[in-house]
Amino acid sequence: ATMAAWTRTHVAVRPHFKTHKCIEIAREQLEAGAIGITCATVWEARALVEAGIDQILIANEIVSPAKVALLAELARRSFITVAVDDADKASELAAAMASQGAELGVLVEVDVGMHRGGVRSREAAIRLARHVSTLGGLRLRGVMGYEGHVVTEPDREVRRQRAGLAMDELAEYAGALRADGHAIEIVSAGGTNTYDMTGADDRVTELQAGT
Repeated sequence: ATMAAWTRTHVAVRPHFKTHKCIEIAREQLEAGAIGITCATVWEARALVEAGIDQILIANEIVSPAKVALLAELARRSFITVAVDDADKASELAAAMASQGAELGVLVEVDVGMHRGGVRSREAAIRLARHVSTLGGLRLRGVMGYEGHVVTEPDREVRRQRAGLAMDELAEYAGALRADGHAIEIVSAGGTNTYDMTGADDRVTELQAGT
């Protein structure tokens, strides 16, 4: 209820399924105003699709052939978006989508300081976005960057400053892709401990907060 009330006057939220792993709670979140559901794995996405839930974001790269094949099957039944940070994997996703006659949304993941995943230069992001745009079955929707290195900072003001720097970085990537001619409809970020910092940034379009 707190998040629903806050997002009505700020940014949209696509909360994380990985925390509760409960279809009933996911439905309550959607009824309260969430624009979709975020999940961490293709298996979580399968549970959501089988429950009839649409507008799913998998906030991780899908790399194994078996998981890519399952993702293509699921994408025929629900609109799913995934993170990508590698051109070869994007090509594999596109081939799998073509085999199923499906379409998959794509967010270019960028590293905003956590050093876990994501492209690490504007040039790499542009090259990847250009590559994705040439592939059938994939639709470039935007960028994603998670400020996870910030969320456990105990000092709220320091956390706010560091989250702001991460969002500056993410916004620069989004700007670089727009300048290269790409339509960036989604700028996704946000953890629970930074939701009212990241979500107050009008350059961000949706939050992934969920714990």
